[in-house]
Amino acid sequence: MNKTVNRILQLQKIPGTEIEPGNISISIPIEQFTEKTLEIPVTFTGIPREYTIRAFPAEIKVNCLVPLSRFKEVTEEDFAIQIPYQSLEQYVSGNIPVELTQKPDWIQTITLSPGRIEFILEKNTEND
Repeated sequence: MNKTVNRILQLQKIPGTEIEPGNISISIPIEQFTEKTLEIPVTFTGIPREYTIRAFPAEIKVNCLVPLSRFKEVTEEDFAIQIPYQSLEQYVSGNIPVELTQKPDWIQTITLSPGRIEFILEKNTEND
């Protein structure tokens, strides 16, 4: 389907009843979708003060299918990729998968590129 469908449907009669009105009008709106690509920064939460984390890449490309009518309203602020410090302990190799932690409910088709990032956990050195 590529355009809105409008139909008038006859209601099915039930023996011994009277239906008023005898038909109804339905409209099934069809909307075109388009792809939108955004760059979302990777953020880390719960990092102890004595550490700094660097991510490679620091931003993830988020591709999503959105209705044409809502294309302009989708922004980077609608998405988030947050990795808790506790998760880093499971990935001592320095390579961790990324997932969206925030997205609009009405967007269903999303791909992340890349799906994993490398990270370096550095202990801060203070000059006294």
